[in-house]
Amino acid sequence: MSAAGPKGNVRLAILGALLLSLLSGYLLQLRLAAAARQQEQAERQVRLLKTEQQEVRGGHVPDSLLDRLSQTRRDAFPDAEDQARELRGERLAADAKDEDRLVLEPAVTDAVVSAEYLQFRFRERDAYRRLTKDVGPAREAGEAFLTAYISQYGARNNNRINNDELRLLGEKAIEAGSRDPLVRTHLANVQALSTGETEGPRSMLEEAVRELPLTGYPRIVKSYALVYLLDFDAREDWATQEKRLEAAVTGLVEWLAEEKSHPKWTRSAYERTYRLWRAWTTRYRDRLLAALLESETADPYVTHTLAGEYYVDRAWTSRGGGWAVEVLPEQWEGFAKYLEIATGHLQLAWSLRPDLPYAPERMIPIAMAGHGTGNSERFWFRRTLEGQCDLYKAYNSYLYSLTSRWGGSTNRILAVGRMCLETDRFDTLIPYQALEAVEKVRDLELDKGETLTSVPSAAELLKDFLVRRRAYIDRNRLGDLYEANGAYRSRMIQLLEACGLVVETGPIYRDAGADLNWTELRKGGRPGRYFAARRVAESDGNSSLIAALDERLRRPIGPEARGTGLDQIEAEWKLLRGQAAPAVGPHDFFRHTEVMIGQLRTFLKGEWVGLDPQGDLWGWEPYADRWDVENGVGVTLHRRHGGERQPCLRPLINPQPPLEVEVLVEVLDPAPYPEEIGIGWTRENRTDLMDREREFPLAAIEVEEQVEGNPPNRFRLATARVAFATRAFSRVPLRGAGPHRLKVKLWPGNVEYQADDAWFSHDLPQPVAPDGFLAFGATWPPAEGHDGRLGSFRLSGVRYRRLTVGPPPVYNAPREERIRYWAERRERDPDDLVARVSSVRLRLELHEYAEALADAEALLRERPAVNQVRVLKGMALRYLARYPEAVRELQAALEEWQDTPDACWVLAEIFAGAPDPAVRSAEKSRALAESSLNMYRTLRPYQMVAALAAAHAESGEFPKAVELQEEALRTTDATEREIYEERLERYRQGKPFRLPTEPESKRKGTD
Repeated sequence: MSAAGPKGNVRLAILGALLLSLLSGYLLQLRLAAAARQQEQAERQVRLLKTEQQEVRGGHVPDSLLDRLSQTRRDAFPDAEDQARELRGERLAADAKDEDRLVLEPAVTDAVVSAEYLQFRFRERDAYRRLTKDVGPAREAGEAFLTAYISQYGARNNNRINNDELRLLGEKAIEAGSRDPLVRTHLANVQALSTGETEGPRSMLEEAVRELPLTGYPRIVKSYALVYLLDFDAREDWATQEKRLEAAVTGLVEWLAEEKSHPKWTRSAYERTYRLWRAWTTRYRDRLLAALLESETADPYVTHTLAGEYYVDRAWTSRGGGWAVEVLPEQWEGFAKYLEIATGHLQLAWSLRPDLPYAPERMIPIAMAGHGTGNSERFWFRRTLEGQCDLYKAYNSYLYSLTSRWGGSTNRILAVGRMCLETDRFDTLIPYQALEAVEKVRDLELDKGETLTSVPSAAELLKDFLVRRRAYIDRNRLGDLYEANGAYRSRMIQLLEACGLVVETGPIYRDAGADLNWTELRKGGRPGRYFAARRVAESDGNSSLIAALDERLRRPIGPEARGTGLDQIEAEWKLLRGQAAPAVGPHDFFRHTEVMIGQLRTFLKGEWVGLDPQGDLWGWEPYADRWDVENGVGVTLHRRHGGERQPCLRPLINPQPPLEVEVLVEVLDPAPYPEEIGIGWTRENRTDLMDREREFPLAAIEVEEQVEGNPPNRFRLATARVAFATRAFSRVPLRGAGPHRLKVKLWPGNVEYQADDAWFSHDLPQPVAPDGFLAFGATWPPAEGHDGRLGSFRLSGVRYRRLTVGPPPVYNAPREERIRYWAERRERDPDDLVARVSSVRLRLELHEYAEALADAEALLRERPAVNQVRVLKGMALRYLARYPEAVRELQAALEEWQDTPDACWVLAEIFAGAPDPAVRSAEKSRALAESSLNMYRTLRPYQMVAALAAAHAESGEFPKAVELQEEALRTTDATEREIYEERLERYRQGKPFRLPTEPESKRKGTD
């Protein structure tokens, strides 16, 4: 036993060593595998990072990069969630004490925020005083410019001075010797906004960017310069755009890092950054957010609040805009995921600065969606008010959360409106949320066809609003009202009218004067300024008689109207005028109606009714953000970004076709320019006054800005056209951008339009609306950017009269009828351009080729730019066998006006059949014939098909020529059948088409 024991121990020891060796090897393999996996993950992460960086350099920020940066930045604040939870508990306890009222302490209002932001911006002027090298007059002028500029762009209600005046102040500083980069930074921006030019401002900004780091100016100045440069990137190549974007984003991050040490200005820093964020495209936003999340020094409140904003938007993008039942499971997953990330950022921001409103306001829609921290919309609404008691977005989101779609009701919406009203803080927007509540009910709670008149509690709330508002005015001043800037007065008026409280609007109009949102009050073609005058007059008494007078004056005046009863209308007007109180301010109903009665008398006599450009344009309604009257000259209408998209001028009386209308239009510098300007016909209760998609016509000129040359030369090109319904016709270039004389003859089913010496005549696809009205105006494209630039145009020589001549006869009317009609037109007006051109065409039809040629040449000598006449001259020369001359005229016509099918097919025939081989060209003939048919798309006029047949015959393709000629014969006019049959016989015999060598006294067959 003793001997066996040691042997057994040895074996156990060997076995143990073997097992230990195996275990060590296994553990080593595990460690190596783990290291390999880590290495693979690291390499994959490097590859991913390189891919993401490449995408960023290519202009796109990958979602994966933003998500990683988001997580990293939130992880940097590990205690934020606990701090936010503790804060929520404290606020819930406080809310329980004030359950049924708004708590408005501390009372930080929009006015306080605005004043603080203005002081924040004035730090730039203070830095100028400390650091500038300007001296003497240059320093004085520089400070004056900066004071004016910051007062304009640093204040919410920024209409103290326009950009032209600011530009002159800045240029005065430069002329006085200022070289300060701060002055030049803001002057460059103003110059671009004022003049539309970019080259000079761009150079000034680039120079300022180079100099600013050497001056000691705060980083906000350089960030402005870099952001301004982004406005000029549209015409740059992609690499330059990317470089500018990267520089602007870097400048903003560096500035926000500097602001981090000044918590007093965090609110203002966020306000400035958020204004940019809201104005920027998705590409710009993503780049800015990535840079902020990557930075460890930028202000964390701004970073996390913007990140929360981003992820709320991304959540809704993931969900889509459909109804809940239409949303797919994976869309709901993305929705929940991104709202959770947004909640993390917003809670972090709120825990850092619970005294600011922006993060809790963004939590309201998250709570509405059933996500977030479990707290209600009301909880986050109250948290927002702790940061700013009158933040509009918070009230808007909270009221929306109370709609039926989100489980609320009309009563709950109106109850919050009443709670806001009872604060009596009419120096803020808070009581005006009563109007917002009624508006929410109108827009979101009513059934189809239902109106606010069916909701008595809404009318009662509005009546109580008026009582409390009047009491506040009596205690204070009208100018102390929050609405003093016109922000709510127009909506107040609209809601009162919607509730049937029309008479109650009169005092509001009277108090407000012209300080109203006229764009809102003129929506749908309403003559808002005239209605204001009527409401003021009605509030003084005799409302039913005034309404009846208005109805009689503005009813459509058809061709059968003869003016009977006009004396009675004037007698009623005098009686009402004698009983009315004296009009104070711009709302004078009786001045309007006095002019309208005179206009009716003039129109019914068949005389011209003209716009008298004097004073207040009585009898007319201007739809514009601003309008100026040049006494005795004309009216200039202005359009501001975000305002009236289709400024125009309309008569208040309502003449109906047949009408003759004239106006002189001029597009004014600087840009932005309208897309088109002219004469429209539309109806009230329409969204767009000059909408060619819905109403008859926009008989207009198109305005196009072009840039050519190096350096670029900016100029405008006008194109005349008639457009209506969904079809546009007859584009022809005009010389320059104006002024242009437009003339329209309008019948219920026809229109003739003349722009300078370009003319058109068309049947309408449908009769004009019998209750429509005239409008003289322009249409702007949807505006880009967020500047205050004005676009302007001038109207002069505006007039209209009843048209006593009937519409042109149809093209296939008896020849005698057409001869008689155009002769009467020329006798009525010897300078009638359409009649003169039509007479030339008739002479061609009568085979009076020499006379037609003489008339065409006479007309071209008088009016070289008149369209279609050169084509008719070419056709006359063709029938006079003067083929080289015909070719020159027709080619000249095509150069002047490319979409001329008649010129194409006549040229095609000459190139196919000219007697002189030097003139013939089968290739040119075929191209021109095909071009003429392409202009008609689905139609195939027989002359053009026959011209194409002649081209194929000239090429020796006789089977194709026979096929096309047979097609032409199926629709050929009876007067030309014999000629076209002779051509067909030639093609069957293998002979090409040939034109005669001698002039045709009348049209015959071919040789």
